[in-house]
Amino acid sequence: MNAKYQQPLATALAVFTACLPMRPLRADPCGMVPPITAKAGSIERIGLQKTYVFYKNGIETLVLRPGYRGQIEDFGMLIPFPSPPAIRKVADDVFAHVAAAVDPPEVVVDLRWRNKQRLSFALGDSAAPTAALESSVRVLNQEAVGMYEVAVLEAGSAQALRRWMDSHGYRYPDGMDAVCEDYVEQEWCFVAVKTRVGVKGRVDARPGMRKVDPKLPAGATFDGHVQGMGFRFRTDELVVPMRLSAFNPGPMRNVVYVLSDQAVKASPLPDSFVVRQISGVELLRNVTQPLPLRILGGTIDDIPEWRRANLANEQDPTPHNGLAKELFAADLLAARRGALALDHEEAEKRLLNIGEELGLRGTEVDALIATQLAAQRRQTVDAALNDLASMTMTVLDADFPRDVLGRENLTFTGWAMPGARNAPHVYDAKAFGPAVRRAAMVPAWSHGGGSSWWRWLAGGAVLLVVIAGLTLRRRGGGAATLGLAAALLLGAGTTAAAPGPGAAGIDPTTAQLVARLSEPERAAAAVETLVQRGAAAVPHLLGEATEGADLQGRGWALVCLARIGGERVDRGLATLHDSEAPDLVRTWAAAARVQAAPDLDGVLALVPLVQRFPAAQRPLSLRLAATTPSGPPSPNLLVRLLRVTVDVPGLQDALTPAILAAGRDPLLAAATRADDLQVRRRAVAYLGSLANAGDASVGAAVVAVFRFDPEAQQTPWHGGPLFVPGIAWPRDDARALAAQLLRWHVWADRHDAADTKKQIHNNLRSLQLARAAGYQSPGWKEVDTLAWLRIWHECAGQWAVEAILREQGVLDDARYRDALQR
Repeated sequence: MNAKYQQPLATALAVFTACLPMRPLRADPCGMVPPITAKAGSIERIGLQKTYVFYKNGIETLVLRPGYRGQIEDFGMLIPFPSPPAIRKVADDVFAHVAAAVDPPEVVVDLRWRNKQRLSFALGDSAAPTAALESSVRVLNQEAVGMYEVAVLEAGSAQALRRWMDSHGYRYPDGMDAVCEDYVEQEWCFVAVKTRVGVKGRVDARPGMRKVDPKLPAGATFDGHVQGMGFRFRTDELVVPMRLSAFNPGPMRNVVYVLSDQAVKASPLPDSFVVRQISGVELLRNVTQPLPLRILGGTIDDIPEWRRANLANEQDPTPHNGLAKELFAADLLAARRGALALDHEEAEKRLLNIGEELGLRGTEVDALIATQLAAQRRQTVDAALNDLASMTMTVLDADFPRDVLGRENLTFTGWAMPGARNAPHVYDAKAFGPAVRRAAMVPAWSHGGGSSWWRWLAGGAVLLVVIAGLTLRRRGGGAATLGLAAALLLGAGTTAAAPGPGAAGIDPTTAQLVARLSEPERAAAAVETLVQRGAAAVPHLLGEATEGADLQGRGWALVCLARIGGERVDRGLATLHDSEAPDLVRTWAAAARVQAAPDLDGVLALVPLVQRFPAAQRPLSLRLAATTPSGPPSPNLLVRLLRVTVDVPGLQDALTPAILAAGRDPLLAAATRADDLQVRRRAVAYLGSLANAGDASVGAAVVAVFRFDPEAQQTPWHGGPLFVPGIAWPRDDARALAAQLLRWHVWADRHDAADTKKQIHNNLRSLQLARAAGYQSPGWKEVDTLAWLRIWHECAGQWAVEAILREQGVLDDARYRDALQR
């Protein structure tokens, strides 16, 4: 390594590790363990509140994904509408995609460090060429590891890294900007670690929720944005009913995206609240043409061939604003047809309802459903997207006055904002704020990477056809001409009619019922009747679930099987989720198997399914909460439950009530006697939870467990690591614990037990324990038994050290005599 960076590296490592709790070493995994805690409190509004509004031909769409923090059982929404709406779920990332449709990110190729093969990636418009890189943080990986959250980051500057870590609840090392800047220049990545102190409720709250699942533990919290929902309704004028939002505590900053057939402003609000207006022609270009390309420190000819070959993929706008394109197209098609709901939206709701019956909810199952409906969504885009050229997007962003919102709904009038303010350098939609001007970029079509050139030409041709079509419409010609042109350029998808359900040779009544599972209006009644028939219906239901031609019929058949249960059902479901069926069907089968498990042992046996079917985590959480005994678990069951929380951290919320019900002493037993290292660590974390919840006896009980026995042949934690709960130790308990651990340190020194001394050292050096007990921790410095005795001499006095040595018969031993001297 270059000598220039050797000292900064050592310093940065020292400071970074000091930011962490007393963490285990690979060879000696012992130390203080922070408790598992959860936030509590009443519901509170947090973060930017974003709203998407579409209006055309008397059809309005309202999309919301608000942010709340607080107890899950406190969450709910009440939204007024001028007419009954059609309701649908929207993708969680839809607002990020809408922002990227207004201001698409750039693909940046940085050639200033060509010999270092510096990575380039999509950035927003919020900075100049150099500042764009310096203000960015790229998350390479983010995951939960045991009781910690870990993020691997690539930063453009130390300031950007600090901002990201501060905003995400991580500790940034103070005074280390210069050192971190050195690492940025060397293109090092950063690993940020924090304790998981806030846990999300097992069941995500959603708009329209009227009650809470009673299986939830009391006080479960939700922290973040709830599931996004879309409401499409008829109205004579564009209106956003936000009055009730004024009664929510928390910040009132709102970002509202209004897509309508004219530029608008909100009547009761100042004109300055409008921060951007963008034409539909620009929106159409942004969601169909390649992302803009920026080259730093060179020209297109300087880009290596391997890099140029991949630019077409990098400039694909779909990963950045594809959800917005689908959202716009669906609303435009609904307005054209005068319909509140489209076929694929209704199909999505039915598939979501099947998932809800099986306990499935979340991003994993949403992605599986999206894959199944991809063809229908593409047809919607192809059918209506070109109508976007006649629309205008208006963006409002401000702290909305609470008194104004409380008085009246938002209504809108036509208004065009001044051109000087209407630019990305004044307000960038992705950054929610101003950006600085930048040098001109390389045109997106000018590179030789793959097929982007024809995509640009095709996008331009689409715009020409749209303009021509709109002209024909105004002259009386046109919808057919426009539709034909779009079909020729974009292609039109078709779907084949699915064969009817049922098969010859089976009981006609059961066949009719199974056939009705594919009919939305009759499926619910058919499910109830088939479940009542129980085992007699199982063969037919397994056949439909395995080989049915209709996806919804297969899903409802699996719902029936989950409710009927039994060994035959379990075998059939296991075969199905191991088959080559569509991933959604296989996930349904796994969730149905979880739901059909008869007892806790059956549910625990299915925990490994989460590794193959991540969406099954929620059904498992619900079933674990439902089947876990309400009283204290047995010692063996406690260990099993602790192990599950280690293997699948996402199930921790479901099992926490049962684990805490075990009480102090069983947890202490698991913490000191369990064969599994991770089980010991998790048991100590739950001991800390008990202490935080008000059990003042935890500290004294820990001291009692570790009380020194002069006749002992082994330590109380023999056979595994030593973990101590990292709690707010009372002074008396802290001093008593340190005194007992120091006695075991002398005992280990006398028995030449180096590993045991290391274990004790890792706990005694805890700053938390040292401060509470009143002694000076040596920190990361390795010290021997004599040094620890001297430290204790300074804290507790000579008599305390003499008592320790006398107790073990080594008061006159020359090895320890120096500890008696100041």
